Amino acid sequence: MIALRPVRAVDILPLLCIKDRAFADKRWRYRDCEINPDDEKFSSFVKAVFDTESDYYCIYVKTGRKHSLAGAIQICPDGENTCSIAPLFIAPEYQGYGIGSKVLQYIYKTYPDKNIILTATMEDKGVISFYEKNGFRFSGKSVRLGTHATLGLYELKRK
Repeated sequence: MIALRPVRAVDILPLLCIKDRAFADKRWRYRDCEINPDDEKFSSFVKAVFDTESDYYCIYVKTGRKHSLAGAIQICPDGENTCSIAPLFIAPEYQGYGIGSKVLQYIYKTYPDKNIILTATMEDKGVISFYEKNGFRFSGKSVRLGTHATLGLYELKRK
């Protein structure tokens, strides 16, 4: 079972640690570009978490009798018909158990009339497979990040 709750100030440091571990195996792809999710400054992360234009949620997983912090997701309404997801991250020890898919199902229900967009590194076949399994399709738009990564735009059209 999962639960989503708005991020609070006390969640910042634990989430930064989880984010660091979640992106650890991707560091090499971003080594020569400015956009590296692992290098996000503390102040930028805090600003994103408390941005009034977006919704940032902690992802909790029920383990036994308690709920454990497993990751986070940020949803940004981008107009009347669209919202974007950036980032969605799950701690490595919770990956592969369907948690990310359950989070996306929750988002689909919370934003039923919105098309959803996100970006993902196209070289990360596991991430691309995850999003495609959950209904996202490559939009045909991409941008090269340095020499080791390409950021692709993926869409889930609802209308």
